[in-house]
Amino acid sequence: NVVWKDAFSLWSDVVEKSPDSPLGRLNLGAAYYKKGLVKEAEVQFIESIRLDPSFNVARMNLATLYQETGRYDEAIAGFMDAVKIDPANPKAHYNLGLTFKAKGLNDDAVIYYLYALKIDPGYSEVYYALGDAYLAMGSRKEAVESYTLFITRAPDQYRSFKESAGRKIRSVTLPAVP
Repeated sequence: NVVWKDAFSLWSDVVEKSPDSPLGRLNLGAAYYKKGLVKEAEVQFIESIRLDPSFNVARMNLATLYQETGRYDEAIAGFMDAVKIDPANPKAHYNLGLTFKAKGLNDDAVIYYLYALKIDPGYSEVYYALGDAYLAMGSRKEAVESYTLFITRAPDQYRSFKESAGRKIRSVTLPAVP
């Protein structure tokens, strides 16, 4: 029962007993990341990919780690690899958009957000991010359209983001007070 104490102990045991398990390495990496041990998580994700180069979940996790730690060029490379393996993965396209947006490359962000929506028009978070990219580009009409689609399509759990989108729409559409 000690092995089942938590995810970290479970997946450490799996990797100890089956060091060539891509799934074990992936989950141990996730357990490390949850503990804030980024370097250790990175090592496990890389090993998971080495063991199974087609294991796209490991690629996505590694690219997300890079994205969340500000290593944007590495994140872009990782998400691009994920898209090559599975071009119909809307999350990879969306995360490419987020990473390009973080680098200030809004035109590129819009391209990947639109790819994500082409694959999955119901992926509501993309509409919010798309609105932000359009707003940053000065494309007010497109920003309002994207935020409006987000408000109408996003589930109730996104209430605070819906309120934020509403505020952004009002700030763009209301005339400036002299």
